[in-house]
Amino acid sequence: MTQAGHSMSKKNKRLILSIFASFLLVATIIAISMGINSHKNSTKNAAAHALLVTSGNSDDPHAAILNTINATIDAINSKKIEADKILNTKKPEKKTEECSQRNQDTLLLSQLNKALTSIKQLIENTKASTVKDTKSTSRKLKDESDGDEGWPGWLSVTDRRLFQSSLLTPDVVVAADGSGKYRTVSAAAAAAPKHSSQRYIY
Repeated sequence: MTQAGHSMSKKNKRLILSIFASFLLVATIIAISMGINSHKNSTKNAAAHALLVTSGNSDDPHAAILNTINATIDAINSKKIEADKILNTKKPEKKTEECSQRNQDTLLLSQLNKALTSIKQLIENTKASTVKDTKSTSRKLKDESDGDEGWPGWLSVTDRRLFQSSLLTPDVVVAADGSGKYRTVSAAAAAAPKHSSQRYIY
């Protein structure tokens, strides 16, 4: 093979690997965005769904991309081993000529392998963070929901917490035995200030 042929082959390999790496980066960004912002508009969801169908897993975007990256890393390592075997079977006079190109290809594959491993770690960290945030949000919503029982819908959360406070002091006391200011709730309500913005607690 001529020097020009080696140069073209080298450029083609680098171009293919660069395109492949770029595709994986874009796919990873889409998967991460979908995992965090799954409630976004249907256009983004459609694109993410297409990615999942391609990867063979429509339930977990993180797992889908991780499976793709793992398969790619395995394929890269397999090709490196295969290339080493082929190089070792070459005649001595051809080994020197191809060694330089082989070393450059190995370096490029190693860099791609490292990049894929970094992307894999990023996805795993993002997944762990997303799961943690989701559990925290679910727990908070459950606590708020449990605290809403028995309160009218028009009463704000702030007012509900105020009424639950042990420091709250009523304006008047209603007691049927006469120990309070009023014997009935209706009497206490009738005595409330008219057109007042202040709370009247009894």
